[in-house]
Amino acid sequence: LSAEEVKALASIPSKEVLLGRILGSLQSSLYGFAYGLQALIDKRNEGGDAPAEESAPEEAAPEAAAPEAAPAAE
Repeated sequence: LSAEEVKALASIPSKEVLLGRILGSLQSSLYGFAYGLQALIDKRNEGGDAPAEESAPEEAAPEAAAPEAAPAAE
């Protein structure tokens, strides 16, 4: 081997460092995928809460009718 080839081999990180980098890359990709899935789940859950919010104004309508009924009762 020439001196340049030895220097190139010496600059390569150790096996443990290379494995750590590979695992870190895989892990970050999986975390990104998991965050994306969680965002989709949260978006669906927000859409699922909409019918409950729509029913709240319907409940408020009888309360609005109650004060009108009170003066009529007097």
